Amino acid sequence: GVREMKGGHLRLEVMCNQTSERMQAVWFSPPQSGSLLAINKFPVDVEFLAQPEWNHFRGKRTLQLQIRDLKLL
Repeated sequence: GVREMKGGHLRLEVMCNQTSERMQAVWFSPPQSGSLLAINKFPVDVEFLAQPEWNHFRGKRTLQLQIRDLKLL
């Protein structure tokens, strides 16, 4: 799933095809592309480059991925 945050940033839930593990990811200032809209329509396969980081929000600490680049397959 994909949600738009303030400032045009995106919060995504990503899942590994091999393990079915899910993880939260954030993508700051993604490029404005019509193909990105397809991500929110239905589950799609993507490749992405990301860096793990801690997210501190409302007193809760969770591990998330910060997406640096993404492409639809």
